[in-house]
Amino acid sequence: LLVLLCHGLPVRAAGLIRWGLLLSASLEIAYRIAQHWQVDPLWYGVTPDPRAVWPGGSCLTPRYLGAMAAMVAPLAPGWLLPWLALGVGLSWSYLAMAALLVGLLVRWPGHRLCILTVGALGAWLIAQHRQVVTASAAARIDLWRLASLDLTAWPAWLVGHGPGSWASRMALAACPCPPAEVFVQAHNDLVQWVYEMGAIGAALLA
Repeated sequence: LLVLLCHGLPVRAAGLIRWGLLLSASLEIAYRIAQHWQVDPLWYGVTPDPRAVWPGGSCLTPRYLGAMAAMVAPLAPGWLLPWLALGVGLSWSYLAMAALLVGLLVRWPGHRLCILTVGALGAWLIAQHRQVVTASAAARIDLWRLASLDLTAWPAWLVGHGPGSWASRMALAACPCPPAEVFVQAHNDLVQWVYEMGAIGAALLA
C-alpha cells in the first residue's frame, strides 16, 4: 500500500513516508539495544528491570525487527546503512540478513563485492551467536496433534471450531505450559484452516 501511495503522491509526501519508515526502524533498533540492558520504557519503565528479557523492540520477536530493518534498508542513505545493518545483525536472523543483501544489491549493484563481503561477515557472526533450537518445531507438531484430537468431536469435524478459535482454544490446550513455546497461531495455514472451518472448510479450500 505504501509503495502504491508513493507512486500517486507528490514527491514531498513520498519522501515523508520514506523517512517515516526509516525513523521508525531506527528507533526500534535503539529500543532493542536498550532492552539488551533490561531497559524497556513501554512495559517496565526507564530503569533496568529483570522482567525485560525479550529484546525485540516493540515488535513481537527480534526476527520481526530484523525483517523490518532489512526491508527499509534499500530506502536509506549510505550513512544510515550501518545502523540498519546492526539491527538486522541483532535479530540473529539468516532470512533477514539474506533480505538485506538482496535489497542492497538491487539498490547499489556497483558495490556488490563490498555488500557480499559484509553479508558474509554478518552471516558468520550470526552463526557464532545463534543457537539452533529444535524445541520450537517439536512444540508446533505436538500442538497440531492436540488440535487433531480436539477436532474429532461432533460437530467440530464438520464445521470446525470457528474463526479465531485456534487462538482461544489451542493456545491453552498445552497448559500448564511446557518449557517449549505455546503458539496462538498454528504456524501452518492448512492445519489452522481445517481446525477452524472443519470438513466443509477443507472442501471449499480444495
